[in-house]
Amino acid sequence: QLYRLNKLQENIYEQLTNHFDAEQWNKVDLSIDIRYHLLELFVKKKEIKLKDKQNKINPLEDVCLKQKFEIQRLKSEVESNLQ
Repeated sequence: QLYRLNKLQENIYEQLTNHFDAEQWNKVDLSIDIRYHLLELFVKKKEIKLKDKQNKINPLEDVCLKQKFEIQRLKSEVESNLQ
């Protein structure tokens, strides 16, 4: 039963931290410690999402930078051919 209660608590925390809603958290009779814990969980989730997005962006930035240098190289080549 203790395992089930812990799983239920974990599930409730998961539901409450899907998005930050201070109004919802204030409506529910939660202790300050639990609110603090929920906010920590919410922040950790956001940090993970941010890190994932950054990991997706980094390769795209590399591609863009390579394309920029390739464009500059081609411009220089065209200019030199025109002269």
